[in-house]
Amino acid sequence: MKFQSLDRLIIHQFDAATPSPGGIDTCIRGLIRSAPPGLSIGVVGVAVDGGEKRVGKWERHAIDSTEFEFLPVASLDPGDQGRRLPHSGLVAAGLLRHRRKIGRVGAVQAHRADLGLVAQVAFRNARHVYSIHTQAGGLNRGSTDSFWVRAASIHEWIEKRVVAGADRTVVFNENYASELARSGAEARFLPTWFDSRRYFVETRSPASSSVDMVWVGRLEEPKDPALALDAGLALARRSPETAYTLTIVGSGTLLALLKDRLARNHTPHNLRIRMAGRQRPEEAARIVRAASVLLMTSFPGYEGFPRVLVEGLACGLPAAVTFGSDTGGLVQEGVTGSVAVGRSPDALADAVARAVVLDDRKSVASAVSHLSEDAIVGEFFEYTS
Repeated sequence: MKFQSLDRLIIHQFDAATPSPGGIDTCIRGLIRSAPPGLSIGVVGVAVDGGEKRVGKWERHAIDSTEFEFLPVASLDPGDQGRRLPHSGLVAAGLLRHRRKIGRVGAVQAHRADLGLVAQVAFRNARHVYSIHTQAGGLNRGSTDSFWVRAASIHEWIEKRVVAGADRTVVFNENYASELARSGAEARFLPTWFDSRRYFVETRSPASSSVDMVWVGRLEEPKDPALALDAGLALARRSPETAYTLTIVGSGTLLALLKDRLARNHTPHNLRIRMAGRQRPEEAARIVRAASVLLMTSFPGYEGFPRVLVEGLACGLPAAVTFGSDTGGLVQEGVTGSVAVGRSPDALADAVARAVVLDDRKSVASAVSHLSEDAIVGEFFEYTS
């Protein structure tokens, strides 16, 4: 089967049938769901469940009422960071292998530099849209789980080439967008957004007196989930009269480390820890809405414009964040949350204690009300069409 024409083709290690952890997956689903009416969309991605039986065969899927075509070209799980080969390399190879099954496309959209380069070679007559989700060098310097940290100079060359060849570049980090624009690139900053159908203020039960902390993300080094766990332990030990819960939503290679840390540390009687694992988007949203404070612990230099933080604030959760993780400047001390002074468990515990007393959920949510999906996705397509 071959589609003769698509208005837009998105290429990423994405499975239409299986949501994966990470902001790019959520981003793509939001773009499809809120795309302009009548726009025909296809996605080249991966098969998590069903494996090789699905590879190379077009599928039709829908996100809410928006239908789109989907072609898995590799069998892999994007959430498995213990991979031997780069996921993007397998997708690139699969794209080239199945290129003949894709007809004419108006615009090709990539969310990684390596796949963007392959797309520009494979679809020479199409318009090209490139989306950057990290800070400058966020994938090849510092605390990163990307294979490109081993070849930083090559990744920098690829990204410059892709930006130069793209008709439009969307950057989900304001500083990096400005840097690219100064170099003459056709680049524009857009913030990430939240889905107001899932992330909204939900009144907590008056009977709930516990401090319910939630951490959401990939259990990988750049996100530093161990710091959230240690901060929860520190809080419970210093305030034995207060009941605490800590729910960690996500999966990744650090799961074993977190479980080992729990086994080696006595958990105080007033702290309940739940390792919730990977959740479907609707369940992850429900867990966030039910919490009382969001923890964000990413290392500086990695986040572009953190979606988890936007979503948590949209639910009215004050946030306790580490320095450098809130790249959008959304956490205002004493208004929408608190910034930890340092990266120690005690420093983050102090930030949680300061944040959790901010119980005006509607006021917290108002700080991100302008970042709804309907508003930002409209800007995305207006700029990239």
